[in-house]
Amino acid sequence: MIEKQQEETEEWQLDKDSEEATVPLTKIVLRNVTELTVAGLTALCRHYGTVKDAFKIKQGTLAFVEFSSENEATVAVQQLNSKRGFNFQADFARPKESASEPVLVPVTSTLLDEDSWEEASSKRRFNLSFSLPLCINFPERSTLETRSDYLANTGESSKLRQTDPECFFSIFKITEQATAVPNQQKTFKPVAIKSGTCYTHRGLNEQERSKFGPIRRCAVCQGYGYAYCPKCGTSYCSIAHQKLHRAEHALSCEANRPQLPRTESISKKTNGLNSNQGKLTRDALPLKAKVNITAVLTHNQVFVRSADAAVEREYLKTIVDVAKAGALALGDEGPKVEPETGGIYLAPYQPLGVYARVLVTEVSGTFSKCVYVEYGLVKVVCNDTLLPIHAAELRYRKVFVYKVCLVGITEEYGMVDKAVAYLNKLKDATLWMTYSLVQGNFVDVRLRVGPEGEIVNDIINRKIEVPPLLTESDHEAYIMYKKMAQSEPIRGEAKAIMILNRTTIQLDYRVTWIAVQDLAYLEDLHKALQSYGKKVTEFRRNVTPRLGELCLVRYGSNWYRAVCHETAGDSRPALFLCDYGCMVLANLTDIRKIPAQFATEVRTHDGIIAGLEEAKADGFKMDSLFFDLYLPENEVMAVDITELEIPPQSEGDEADKHTVLSVPDLTSFLKSCRNRSNES
Repeated sequence: MIEKQQEETEEWQLDKDSEEATVPLTKIVLRNVTELTVAGLTALCRHYGTVKDAFKIKQGTLAFVEFSSENEATVAVQQLNSKRGFNFQADFARPKESASEPVLVPVTSTLLDEDSWEEASSKRRFNLSFSLPLCINFPERSTLETRSDYLANTGESSKLRQTDPECFFSIFKITEQATAVPNQQKTFKPVAIKSGTCYTHRGLNEQERSKFGPIRRCAVCQGYGYAYCPKCGTSYCSIAHQKLHRAEHALSCEANRPQLPRTESISKKTNGLNSNQGKLTRDALPLKAKVNITAVLTHNQVFVRSADAAVEREYLKTIVDVAKAGALALGDEGPKVEPETGGIYLAPYQPLGVYARVLVTEVSGTFSKCVYVEYGLVKVVCNDTLLPIHAAELRYRKVFVYKVCLVGITEEYGMVDKAVAYLNKLKDATLWMTYSLVQGNFVDVRLRVGPEGEIVNDIINRKIEVPPLLTESDHEAYIMYKKMAQSEPIRGEAKAIMILNRTTIQLDYRVTWIAVQDLAYLEDLHKALQSYGKKVTEFRRNVTPRLGELCLVRYGSNWYRAVCHETAGDSRPALFLCDYGCMVLANLTDIRKIPAQFATEVRTHDGIIAGLEEAKADGFKMDSLFFDLYLPENEVMAVDITELEIPPQSEGDEADKHTVLSVPDLTSFLKSCRNRSNES
């Protein structure tokens, strides 16, 4: 067998006839292939063309592969020699006597069949050089959100506390999706009370005793009642007795509402007007109420309003009255508004195309942070668009929305955007809400779709959490990258972008980039992948991805979405990190199946840097310092983005479109260099 292989080797290397010099170079030789079997060798090379024959000799360190065409052999030599981490030393199998003389093989474009992954990658213009994924410096977010409780905070201005005494709309900045729920440590602890025990203030005169207010007694045991219903004043000595009396209390609560000593009561006036002029107040909600969502702050914080018919009429009347006031104020020629914290004004409400009432929580330069009182939406509003509300009764009219924090929402990052989208779809639905009220805070809030329907909190958790793939059917399913959606690149002048990869810029003048407006999307996706990666780190199920399949890969300490670009018998396939624009080699032990939830839109793009090709043709030398100065990675920069259409090379082909990035500073520099060169 060995003698036969040696004879075949000599036949490949020796030129027996002079006529064989014209035979196409379809055979290549590879070295350092000890770890590859013949099957692995075939699997490695079949991505470059049709393998007609392959075998190994000399204790397996040397191998020969024959392709069906010279073009395929040429591509194989180029790709195998550029494969980082290996030393195949691929070359054409040439006659022995001419081995010392270099044979120049013309490099031509490869004719690939329609279904090959090489053509798909060519259409997507992958950067084929291997490089590390960039650790992106995501810009700090300044997302606005209302606080998780309603109690006044010492950090707020006195004017805001006066206008909004319970801080319905106190705003602060967040850097991530908030997952906090109201403080539930303030709930009352049950106290053992002896039945029939009578309590009073002893050792005090009448004047001193009057300062403590009336003594309240538990409705169940007549003991000292320190917890009471904020609606009717019914007192209880413990939570256990409150639950015991719940049914009887629900029947008598509406009919028995005395004025409470420790809170300002809200007397009802016609048209829903507020008697406490200069303050925002609202009515209490029943513990079990039908509500509608007016605004979604995060995946676990929403604003709701009562769906009661009487409240609905009052709410709609307020919206109409405010819209009329805005239409009248637009015709005024008076002085412009100078907003102040705690002030209530009119601002455009785009969804309806009318003016709405806003509460200013912070003034900064030409913009103010505001909350739309009737909706609970948190926005930054231009001061020039604010209008005054002349009628005091309209300015301080009753508030109809309530901010609630849903209880039991998972802390997993997961698919938060799907949970938010689901809550937004529920805006038109009537939901049933249950909660507990502790010191003005809504706690243990649960929303339900219908009186006996499924709990919204549980649905949200299912949408956020991504279960690891464990079943056989899950592992048989796969996602092909070419079927995934890819966003269209933005175009125009002075667009803010960030360069993620420029590995092949000196070869094809391309970089991988992402719009700054999409960095938040990429950051959320990255965090969700890390959260899911923790679940499957110890899940060691063999996964060999198909060519072009989207998978999950661990590279370094992070997890990425990757596309299988090339498989090999060495268990280290080449993978394209589609969100970072770079190629890596990974072990099969670091590859997992990716759930369908992560097959979301790809928002990174590649683009040609304008002027580089011409500058290189003129002899301009570009080094890393030059690129760091004019085309830095991981920094926000402004560029002009246009589209260039490349005509088809042959009849029947489609025209290709390239994205061209023009960097103003780079263009000016290259132009000045060209002018100096012409002058000299």
